[in-house]
Amino acid sequence: MPDTSIVTIGFMSPVSAFRPHLDSFKSLVPEGVRLDIQEIGFAGTSRSDFEGRTELILNKTSTFATEQGWEGVIVPGAPVELNNPGLLERLHPRRGG
Repeated sequence: MPDTSIVTIGFMSPVSAFRPHLDSFKSLVPEGVRLDIQEIGFAGTSRSDFEGRTELILNKTSTFATEQGWEGVIVPGAPVELNNPGLLERLHPRRGG
């Protein structure tokens, strides 16, 4: 049975869950919060690599949220949101199931 005193937040990295800068980000996470870093799995060398990925992001986020029991999610990166209009609004209805 999971520890209910720990809040689990998903972090959907556009590139890789193993980027070195993510370790420094983890130091900002308060006690009692577990940051579960997963990767969306796309990226290249230009901002256009982020275009049209809304369904991929939603599907992967929804799957991980359900499987890992996330209570919140972070989908970081301005290029991700700017190149996928409506992403934030479409993530909201998927909370809790």
